[in-house]
Amino acid sequence: MGRSLSRFRDIFPNRDPRAGVDREKWQRLRDRVIRREPICRQCGRRASIEVHHIEPVVRRPDLALTWSNLLPCCRECHKRLDRGVVKPRREPPPRPDSDFAC
Repeated sequence: MGRSLSRFRDIFPNRDPRAGVDREKWQRLRDRVIRREPICRQCGRRASIEVHHIEPVVRRPDLALTWSNLLPCCRECHKRLDRGVVKPRREPPPRPDSDFAC
């Protein structure tokens, strides 16, 4: 077992290291992130169906549910992000509807 995973289990003995917290909280937040940004932040072409942790949960479990550490993306971009082929875009695109909300 890797050092960072051991550290995670020491801090959170009853939690899933992939989610950082209980699965229900993660699923609710994941769904909210995807609803807020339905288009992939990386490529801007495909639908967001996955959420990438910019700082990996095993390294930074304290950021597992931090909105600014989450990046909505398509499956292809998520694979590229996980492999380190591309760097994550930290800033979301401007939301045109935010200026014209009724």
